[in-house]
Amino acid sequence: LSLEHTFLVQVLRFFLDGRPLQGEPWGTLRWEEILSLARHQNLVPIVNHVLARKEFADRVPPEVREAFRAGFFEEAARSLRQERDLREIVGAFQAADLSFILFKGPSMAFEFYPRVELRTYRDLDLLIREKDYDLAKATLARIGYRVHKPEREEIRRSSFNSVTFIKPDGEG
Repeated sequence: LSLEHTFLVQVLRFFLDGRPLQGEPWGTLRWEEILSLARHQNLVPIVNHVLARKEFADRVPPEVREAFRAGFFEEAARSLRQERDLREIVGAFQAADLSFILFKGPSMAFEFYPRVELRTYRDLDLLIREKDYDLAKATLARIGYRVHKPEREEIRRSSFNSVTFIKPDGEG
């Protein structure tokens, strides 16, 4: 692993169990590479959380701290939009008496992260009963969602038991 990959792994270990960062690679780190890796792995909020700590803040160049901070706020805003969408979907499903299970993204954030905004996610994953699919699809349509790539709906449903819904305005 590169020095930047190793550093990122150490940051994650510190986040998970407080394990101290090994060595003093701070001066030789390629911070743009760390930021790029963190973005690619959706880890910007966690890295920001760790590097903003008092014991690390003076070791990180100000422009890097600001880039991680800005990335954190972008992800937090996205999470707030996702939470808004989730509340809307949950309300609609409850009104339609549809059972569902929320998993991955937000459920992981609420269950396992000390602060929900540290868990990034790009979509909402809901499990429903197969027999409820048509009702769920109609319920989602009532609140502005439609099947993404409808020409693939049946193959995705039969092969993967997974259908993606989007809001045409790009909000969901």
